[in-house]
Amino acid sequence: MKPGDLLVEGIMEGKYTGNRYVHSEAEILAKVWYTKEETANLVQENYIETGSEKNKYSLKINNFKINFNKGVPNFKNYDTIESCKKLKLFSNYYIPIEIVKTTYKEKKLEYKEYTIEELSNELQIKLKQELLDENSISEEDVIEIIPTVTQNQTSITVKLTCSTEEEIGTLEQLVY
Repeated sequence: MKPGDLLVEGIMEGKYTGNRYVHSEAEILAKVWYTKEETANLVQENYIETGSEKNKYSLKINNFKINFNKGVPNFKNYDTIESCKKLKLFSNYYIPIEIVKTTYKEKKLEYKEYTIEELSNELQIKLKQELLDENSISEEDVIEIIPTVTQNQTSITVKLTCSTEEEIGTLEQLVY
């Protein structure tokens, strides 16, 4: 069976009129499989904020910027967050001058080692949610979920196959 195949047809047989084609309607359900897979390392790098931060301010007039602090912070790893505040003269009249606040938040690199079971469960939950979201499937429509886990020395691959029962029929107007 492939898309476009005729599955239901309406024919009425009459004793005196012969065959007549009539409108037919049917509910056509099929088992549909969706698959997604992902590979992840057993040892993963994560950046975690330390709580240390440094703020620097500057004044921006049109495209000209005046920095009040020079240099960058002495953090090894950091995120940069920039926020601007426009100055206004009256309640709704803004002038082309902005105060720019640049915040540098320190983060440090940590390594987390997962067990095969722990990482497999985490990936299965993630892949299931992605399958449901990407294919507009509700949790109730899922008939079966089949996980396949393969591993090597440094990583695992999780392949998730999700089967559903879906209405696949479409109404077509046939010309005879």
